[in-house]
Amino acid sequence: MKQVAQAVAAVLREPDADLWLRLSALFEQAGCRDEALEVARIGMGQFPRDFALALAGARLLAENQDAQEALEALEHCLNLDERNAEALWLTATLQQRLGQATKARATLERLLAIVPEHEAAREMLRTLQAEASAAATPGVPKRPITTPTLAEIYVKQGYLSKAIEVYQEILREDPDNALIRRRLGELQEAAALPAAEISGPGEQPSAVAASSGEAAVETFAPPVVEPSRAAPPSMEERLLSTLESWLSAIHHRRAHVR
Repeated sequence: MKQVAQAVAAVLREPDADLWLRLSALFEQAGCRDEALEVARIGMGQFPRDFALALAGARLLAENQDAQEALEALEHCLNLDERNAEALWLTATLQQRLGQATKARATLERLLAIVPEHEAAREMLRTLQAEASAAATPGVPKRPITTPTLAEIYVKQGYLSKAIEVYQEILREDPDNALIRRRLGELQEAAALPAAEISGPGEQPSAVAASSGEAAVETFAPPVVEPSRAAPPSMEERLLSTLESWLSAIHHRRAHVR
């Protein structure tokens, strides 16, 4: 808590892209992904040409399952650095997730031209090429190509349900595979846990879980404000609102512990 408070004071005193990035990372490490994303967004608004901040925001959007918005953020990242391997890889996985297979293949080929040793990208490209070939062959059943590597790619991206589907398909083809059955059981158990329980000590929740648990939000009717008089919140107001949200979440967790 002290580190977050110090980082907030620092960005209010002297806004800097690196400070925004550090503050976002602190919120993420604390398991507050919504606050981490909001901080990254504020920082990107202040420093739209900072690549590290833009990539952090895109990654958080992807982990929050905002795939389309994440792709838009990644497009901005690649406009800043068209050869960045992490941005290309994340773009390809999101395109594949959204069913944009042709775009995903093109992105993977672009990535492999820069980083030929990227094994996960090569595996995904093989899978997409095999699916495209099967779809183009008359009379061949249109079945998805499934491999443990593809399943683990989904796990790393936070798509546990998709990874479970892949392992279930593999198990249907090979029902005696004890390793696949055990891994499937692990993922099914992890998918049933809250995000805070899935992550290990010191781990960022995004490393294993698809998304953090969403707190119920009470709906209410906002007061009617004339558009001409409504001013957008300032950077300071947005940041302080994010800090208040984080503190409220901490108090809520402590109350449950008691």
